[in-house]
Amino acid sequence: MRTRPLLSIAALVLGFTGLAPAQTRLKLSTIIPGTENVQLIQNGDFQFQGALTTTNTHPYPAGWTRQADMFADAGTNMVAANNGVVARAQVNSGAQVCQYKRTVTLQPATDYIFSAYLWNMGDSTNHVTTVIDMNDVAGEPQITLAYSDASADQGYFVYKSFNTTNTGTSVTVRAFYDNPAGAFTAPKYYPVAAQWDNLAITLASAFIAPQASGSGANLRPAVSITSPADGTNIVFTNALPTLPISATASDADGSIAKVEFYAGATRLGESDASPYTFAWSGFASGSYVLTAVATDNRGATTVSAPVSLSVTSPRCRSPGRAPTSWCRGPQT
Repeated sequence: MRTRPLLSIAALVLGFTGLAPAQTRLKLSTIIPGTENVQLIQNGDFQFQGALTTTNTHPYPAGWTRQADMFADAGTNMVAANNGVVARAQVNSGAQVCQYKRTVTLQPATDYIFSAYLWNMGDSTNHVTTVIDMNDVAGEPQITLAYSDASADQGYFVYKSFNTTNTGTSVTVRAFYDNPAGAFTAPKYYPVAAQWDNLAITLASAFIAPQASGSGANLRPAVSITSPADGTNIVFTNALPTLPISATASDADGSIAKVEFYAGATRLGESDASPYTFAWSGFASGSYVLTAVATDNRGATTVSAPVSLSVTSPRCRSPGRAPTSWCRGPQT
């Protein structure tokens, strides 16, 4: 893990290096959180917490690896879009670095936007730097928030562009703090040093920044696939397998019109009433990426975090016999 002096971080923030686009920072107090159009990283909203660890009483989100005092807990100075839980770094142990990380697979040679809600709970004497990045890969869109940013403890929506030609398609996303000073956090918020929420990697063509406060903008629906779980390996023994897909969806300022289900770019079907489910059939063995797209009553859409799974189904062809009609290749 590298650490940077604050002067270097400031240079990155202001875009003086000329090596990459500067990050854009929007105070949560100046926007309507939830009006942005982003695609969350799986469990990037930190709502789906895993089992209790063996060393403490804090659960943490499934799929993420934790280092030191990082937990998914009720946060401070949150907004409604956080749904009551954020990733928090505490300094009880005095760890020089705390982090969550997980690997994400992206499309090749594609423009994306990396974004998150960030908070920094430091002061001039006691502080860390709040960071999200991609494990120091070349061309990564590192995003930072310092204690010196105005009202950093009240939160920012921060985003930055990148292209996978530079980063590669398999990236390790990290939410962490570094450059600790003093007691790491202002006495007002001790022991919390920093917070993160709604980590997202969105196709640049689909990204919409949050709208300004007072604009009356429509809140976008929330949607997530609840089954199958991300990373599932499914083995079918019957010749005509069916895979049920379930999702949850809600809209804070309206209603859900429909939820559509996709395997890669292939639309599988839709559901227009809760519980939102679809029975997928006609697939073959292979790897798939599932998403659900929710549309609200005002036409706004949200794409769920992707769910990756591997499916093994019976052979399509018996010796001396033609393939059955259900046998076809992966719909990715």
